[in-house]
Amino acid sequence: MLANRLASVVLLNQLPYFFSCSAWKEVGHRNNLLLMAKNASPSSSASRPVVPTPEADFDLAALAVPPNLSVEEKLQAIERQIASLPMEVCVVLDAEGEEVLRLQGSDSSVEFTTQQVGQAQGGYMTHNHPAGTGFSWRDVRTAHHLNLLQIRAVSNLEPPVVHVLTRPAGGWATQECEQLCVSEFNRLKTKFGMPGTAPEDYPAALKRKINVRLGKFAVTLVNKLHLPYNTVVLS
Repeated sequence: MLANRLASVVLLNQLPYFFSCSAWKEVGHRNNLLLMAKNASPSSSASRPVVPTPEADFDLAALAVPPNLSVEEKLQAIERQIASLPMEVCVVLDAEGEEVLRLQGSDSSVEFTTQQVGQAQGGYMTHNHPAGTGFSWRDVRTAHHLNLLQIRAVSNLEPPVVHVLTRPAGGWATQECEQLCVSEFNRLKTKFGMPGTAPEDYPAALKRKINVRLGKFAVTLVNKLHLPYNTVVLS
């Protein structure tokens, strides 16, 4: 059992998630937003992508989390500030709505230390997607493994659209989520794998195919796990 679990972790860590966001943009992957946002406000259908500023004039320490607001109001205040940034920024609030963590990452991911993973457990996590996409499969998996109350992703659109996954009343189905991930990635490895070649060295056309497949898989996870999903259009 332990060997199987370790093999799954190795497999998941070798997946081509860290491909540049440019691969998503090249295939117009922002359109995946429409698949994720079927229940969004009608105004979101008119959203258009925003091109991020090449150089980010952003001070993480200056990000304001207003006091004396509800958790939802705090989250939306944060999301308005990070929506158009060209790099990912993640903020975590605890169950009472107090900030416990803020991180700045690359244009396609945010990395956590072991200590930060512990801090984020059971909280509200929000972050931005500079490429204008909805949830990634890793977002869905993170919500399960950190037992989050919510995970949120604000897409770089005009107006910004926030994708929200809320912890089900019966809790996250972490084992089922993991099984779905491992099964899908075994299929990807069989169909697209290049033995002896690291994913980041795959041909650009192959990276695009894999990214499109992974984008669709995020939607599959949400649907197969029957996760409470909604969108919020920020005014």
